[in-house]
Amino acid sequence: MRGLKAAGAAVFLMIVVVLVGESVRTAWSPVEETVVVLDPGHGGWDPGKVEGDLAEKDLNLRIAKTLALYLQTAGFEVRFTRQEDQALAEGKKDDLSARRDMGKQADIFISIHQNAYPS
Repeated sequence: MRGLKAAGAAVFLMIVVVLVGESVRTAWSPVEETVVVLDPGHGGWDPGKVEGDLAEKDLNLRIAKTLALYLQTAGFEVRFTRQEDQALAEGKKDDLSARRDMGKQADIFISIHQNAYPS
């Protein structure tokens, strides 16, 4: 059941990005010139929400990698704040600052979080 909920969230997010991608393509620049930075929330010492053996940081990373495939196939240049289980800094404030700075390199910045898992 958890897998279905995660897949549903990922599909919803992908639909939103595709719609945003359409407006980017028509309003700003060709999709090939559009940089998307994906931020799989949490990582390393910060697991985010944990339920059973599922940590939010791991689910966020799986969703980001799947979303990246769709975006790259559509022609977007995709960058990540992280591509493995790691934090960007030792403390929360510095970690968030690092993510913010990486987001400044993007035309579109998507931070992926779950916040809760309904039972």
